[in-house]
Amino acid sequence: MSMMTMLHFDVGWLLVPAIATALLLPFFYVFATWDHDTFRQYPLLPGPLDWGSKEFMFRCWLSKFIRVGWSSRDKLLAPCPRIALQTKFTILDTEIANVKASLGMLSAPESISAVPLFFPQILCGYLLVQLLGNSNFPCPVHSLTWKRVHVTQLRRISVDEELNCLMVLIGKKITSDGVEFTVQTDLFDDVGVVWQSSLYFVAPYAVTSAIPVAPPSNPVDVDIMRSTDESNITIGLACSQERLAEFDLGGAVDIERLNGWWSPSTPKVTPLWLLAAASSAIEKQGLEIVFPVMCHAQANGPTQNVPPTSDDLTCEVAAKTEDGSTKLITFNVSTSNRPALVSGYLRSVGWKYVVADDERHDDTSELTI
Repeated sequence: MSMMTMLHFDVGWLLVPAIATALLLPFFYVFATWDHDTFRQYPLLPGPLDWGSKEFMFRCWLSKFIRVGWSSRDKLLAPCPRIALQTKFTILDTEIANVKASLGMLSAPESISAVPLFFPQILCGYLLVQLLGNSNFPCPVHSLTWKRVHVTQLRRISVDEELNCLMVLIGKKITSDGVEFTVQTDLFDDVGVVWQSSLYFVAPYAVTSAIPVAPPSNPVDVDIMRSTDESNITIGLACSQERLAEFDLGGAVDIERLNGWWSPSTPKVTPLWLLAAASSAIEKQGLEIVFPVMCHAQANGPTQNVPPTSDDLTCEVAAKTEDGSTKLITFNVSTSNRPALVSGYLRSVGWKYVVADDERHDDTSELTI
């Protein structure tokens, strides 16, 4: 055997363990660092291209193999762990440009300096991935179902404004659909909270044992949906694969398809995209509600079967006006005259803080927000 042949043979044997080690090293790292604290801080908001985001997407996919036995009676009835993540909320130009392009808002001059209602929910998508991938999250997250979202914004937020972000897993309950979780996200400055959302999603599970079942949390008020005027307008929503891809690049995450390190080859229509597109279309129609404003919406069925190239996606809008200003806007997003995919309402929220009697002294003080 020649020297060249022996050298080639030795190099080949060295390459095999080197390649195997390189492939297995990420798995070793994930398993070695699987345990997390229930409170974690990050210097910046995670983005879709960050290695940390890719790592936690993999942790989410891996959870179906790790979180076994989560449906036992004891674990179902166990209290919800309070997982909290805190970071600075700074909007990157590339991310907000991608979201605006996805929703057709690049031509709207008023959208350049202000953050629309659903943008924080979109941009915090990969912070939600870190919460779902946390080792303390009590169930696998490969088959979640998006249900409802409740968003409140107290004032207009500037694009260049630096805020703090706190995302907390605050609720867990067993419903007829499965185990429902509530994640609350707050954006706040030195004065207080300026934007808040509560996201409700379900891990499907058929309850077979004697476990009390609770009604869903915070359902959309049917009476409010019916209280708007009979006259309504229909707005077409432009949808394409390019727009959905831009939406994902802006930070949005489809929690119903958490697929490890790999991304879905074809972007899908999600309830969050439909809500963001509907609220943006309503704003472009000139329908505005004075701050503070609240939006409460729900998904009425699966949206992933809606073709990304659908040209019959519409938003039916109705409004209620009092004292010359719009107080309530209801909307239903559907396709081909079928039942609404998502529905909800935007309404003005106002409240008063009255100073207590023992603090009034000689005159009455009143602060209206």
